[in-house]
Amino acid sequence: MSPLRSVLQWIGRVDLRPRLLSLGVTVAAAVTAALALRRPLKSLLAPRRPWVGRLFLFPVKGAAPVEVSELHLDGLGFRHDRRWAVLGSKNEVLTMRPCPRLVLVRPQVSGGPWTGLTLSAPGMPPLEVQAPGSDAEKLAYDLWEVPGTARDCGPEAARWLTEFLGREARLAYVPAEARDVHLREPCKQAKWNGGDEAKSVYFPGSTIAFADATPGTIVSRTSLDDLNRRLTHRVAIERFRMNIILEGSAAYEEESWRSFGIGEKTFVMSRRCERCTVPLVNPETGERGSSNGEPIRELRKYRLFSMLPNGDPRHAISPIFGMKFGTSCHTGVIRVGDEVTPLTFWKRGDRTY
Repeated sequence: MSPLRSVLQWIGRVDLRPRLLSLGVTVAAAVTAALALRRPLKSLLAPRRPWVGRLFLFPVKGAAPVEVSELHLDGLGFRHDRRWAVLGSKNEVLTMRPCPRLVLVRPQVSGGPWTGLTLSAPGMPPLEVQAPGSDAEKLAYDLWEVPGTARDCGPEAARWLTEFLGREARLAYVPAEARDVHLREPCKQAKWNGGDEAKSVYFPGSTIAFADATPGTIVSRTSLDDLNRRLTHRVAIERFRMNIILEGSAAYEEESWRSFGIGEKTFVMSRRCERCTVPLVNPETGERGSSNGEPIRELRKYRLFSMLPNGDPRHAISPIFGMKFGTSCHTGVIRVGDEVTPLTFWKRGDRTY
C-alpha cells in the first residue's frame, strides 16, 4: 500500500473535528487579541523573547539581598547596588567568605536618589545610617588587589557591626570615588592597577563601586533549575547573588550572548561568573552548608571553565554559573517583565574568561 493511500485511510478513520475546532479557537483568540491590542497577529503567535523575571539589589557587599521591581541605572552601575561595604581591622573588604554571618545583615534603602540606609539583624536594634558627607573620614581600602577610597559611615555603625559580627568592623560608602581597574594578560589570576575612578576591568567605560569587576550580573532561572535537578537538596537563587534573573530562556543560554538589549539599553557581556565558596553559605542562617560542599561540588562536575565552549583550560578550579556584564548607559530603568533581546553572540574561538 502506498504511503499516500495509508494517510488517506487514516484520515477517513479519525475524527479531526475536535482538532480543527481547537485550532480554530486558538486562531480566533489570537485574531481577537490582535484587534483589541492593535498589534500584528504575527507578534502574538510568535514565541516570546526572554524577559526579566526577578531583580535584586545588594546595597551592602556581602549582606542580604533586596528584591525589587525595578533597577535604576546610574554612573556606577545600578543605583544603591554595592555602594556600601564592611571593612575589617586592616581596611580589608569583608565578604561572606571569611564572614558568612554578614549575610544576616539586612539593608534597606529608600526609593529615589536618597543615599541613607537602614540595617537590621537578628538580636540587634535597627540602625539608621546617613550617607557620609564630604568631610567624613576617607578610608583607603583594597579589593582584589585594587586600591580605592571610600567614606567612613561613623562610629555608631562601626559599633553595631562589630557587636553583631564579633570582629572589628566599620561601614564604608562610595559616593563617586571608586577604582580604576585594568585587566592584565595572561589572565591566570587577574591583577589590577589602581587609580582615581573605577572603570570596570572587563568593560572599559563602565564604573563600579564595591562590585568585584563589573556593574551587573545575569543568569537564567532555567540554569538554576538544571542545577537543582542534580542536587539532593535544592538551593535558592539568592545563593548566587545575581542582579537579573531571566525567564523564558533555555538553561545557560545567556552564556552564548555577547550583548543583549532591554528596551533601548544595550549591555555587553564581559565574562562568566566564576564561583568561589560564597554559594556554600545558606542566606537564611548565615552558616555554611553541609560538609559535602554543595552546590559547588556538583557544579564542578559539569561547569568547569575547561569543560565549556571557548573556555580557558587554565581555569580548572572554579565552576561557572551566570554572566557578568557592563554598559555605557548611565540612565534608565529595568523593570520586572521587560523583554530581553539577544543582540550579538560569541563566535567559535572567542575566549570568554
